[in-house]
Amino acid sequence: MVEESQSTLAQALVALRSPPLLCPPVTKGQTSILSGFERVVSNDIQRSNDAQLEMAIADFFHCENVADRVVESTRFKYMLKQARLVGDEFRPPMRKKIGGKKFFNINLNCNISSNIMKVNC
Repeated sequence: MVEESQSTLAQALVALRSPPLLCPPVTKGQTSILSGFERVVSNDIQRSNDAQLEMAIADFFHCENVADRVVESTRFKYMLKQARLVGDEFRPPMRKKIGGKKFFNINLNCNISSNIMKVNC
């Protein structure tokens, strides 16, 4: 059972946030225990987020009957790169917008312009 004096002492130590007297000073290039722990937690969160995204991609591809090889295409990788830049308010385009002539013509003209610039450089 934690006594009140122990709790008060613990609170005082946390408030001071000073290293214990018995620990040697941290030298250059050596991380403290706290910063090392924060890095491990950050890495764990990143790995968890990565795994969740992989599962969402796999689920989408399998449920929508998309070919597995699409994951390796440069267009898919480019799409994921662009998806990182949008906010929470982004809404995917409707199927009529993607399949319509107007969108196809815009996409075609952009690709033609991009290819012309690559050839001229």
